[in-house]
Amino acid sequence: AKGAWRGENRVFRSGSVVPTTAVQSHTRARPSLHASAKMPFTPESQKKFKAIVMPGDEHLSAEAACDAFMKAFITSFGSRVKEIYELLDKFNDLVKPGFVELEVNESLMLLERLGRTIDKPSFTKKLKADIDIDGTGKMSFIEFLLYYYEQDVVAFVKGYEEPRGTPEYLAALKAFNEVAARKKVIHDKMAKLEEDSKAGGVKGNRAKAELEQMKATPDDELKQLEIRAGVALKKAEKNNVDPVEEEKKKEAAAKAAEQEAADKKRAEARASMKARQAAMGLK
Repeated sequence: AKGAWRGENRVFRSGSVVPTTAVQSHTRARPSLHASAKMPFTPESQKKFKAIVMPGDEHLSAEAACDAFMKAFITSFGSRVKEIYELLDKFNDLVKPGFVELEVNESLMLLERLGRTIDKPSFTKKLKADIDIDGTGKMSFIEFLLYYYEQDVVAFVKGYEEPRGTPEYLAALKAFNEVAARKKVIHDKMAKLEEDSKAGGVKGNRAKAELEQMKATPDDELKQLEIRAGVALKKAEKNNVDPVEEEKKKEAAAKAAEQEAADKKRAEARASMKARQAAMGLK
């Protein structure tokens, strides 16, 4: 729950971050992220989490945070996209214009609407201990989702960084990375031999001789594997499908179908009413 920001640009529903021209709505210094029992951090995951949800040190909009959550947990939450978007709408209904997070009272209203009524003192304690990752006393949408679905930050970062796509793409990416790892082993070994050869003496001469041998006999098999892996990956990338985008398309299509069905039902009801009125001689 980063400090709320407010400025002349107040359109956040279509944007991804709060405008950089915004002015902080309170004077309290920005607190650093802190760990909690329910949301464990490692220094690395803490740094990565902030880079994902606070690019440029400004909080993501609720919509962008929703996408980030789905990217991180698409495997386990792919079938719940509609539910997550419904939560997004409920969250946005309570966010004040120009803000991207909920105050304590607004957070209590959201939880009550979701059937999770809790008294203010208990929630304030829980907010500080388990929900409010960056310690501002407010709740952003990403913090709300992690709390609501009982997910921790380490799992979020890990899931967000994992590649997503078709089985063919993931297999091609794995093969390419395996070749890259083999190349790195050779590169690192040659770099070490280069350094050791500078020492002189028996050790230095031995390292120099081994280095020259490696340069004189390049791994042609590995080179061919690298070429094939690169070609296969490019082909797979062209045909790859992001499962998050696919689920979003499905949800949009489902909404459109629901709207079409509702419009058709209303049209049929109007036509039926007109027919009855005509039968009764009414206009």
